[in-house]
Amino acid sequence: MDGLEKAKLKDRILQFLQDNPDGFFDAEEFYLKLDKPLNSVNHMLEIVNEIRDEAPKFVTTVQTDVFDVIASNDFTMEFLDNGGFEGEYNRQVEAAKKLNESIRREETFKELQEIELKQKIRYNTPSIVISALSFAVAVASFLYTILQPKPESNDNRLEVIEARLDSLETSTTRKVNSVTIKKDTVK
Repeated sequence: MDGLEKAKLKDRILQFLQDNPDGFFDAEEFYLKLDKPLNSVNHMLEIVNEIRDEAPKFVTTVQTDVFDVIASNDFTMEFLDNGGFEGEYNRQVEAAKKLNESIRREETFKELQEIELKQKIRYNTPSIVISALSFAVAVASFLYTILQPKPESNDNRLEVIEARLDSLETSTTRKVNSVTIKKDTVK
């Protein structure tokens, strides 16, 4: 007997108790009154014991010297109206499905993260090489600038240039003066 069949049988038992509120019944009476739904009275006793253990709030148990009997109480119908054992079973199945789906999604998410990380590593390798080369060029340029030999003193060059300019100015002045003197004498 699978879980759903067992839940339906438990609900049948509770409904029978609800329909017969004046009686207290043992497992053998359930077995006969429910048309022998199981292979033996012992199986029926197991089901009755499960009802008492799983839902003691929804049945009343009376212990006698010979056997225990159960009857419905004020909460039995409320439990059946809310789905009973079959509803509980369906909620548990649905919760298990959601849990499995959540676990499957989490595993898929982790797999996708691993794939993404591998792709980033694979595709970022050229970027890392280019970045490393750029850094190396910058460091080499910096070191060259610091370590390059200093040029000859610029002061000597400036002095030479100034001396040439002075000589050009002097010669130009002489030529202008000689031209103006010649003009004055020619007049």
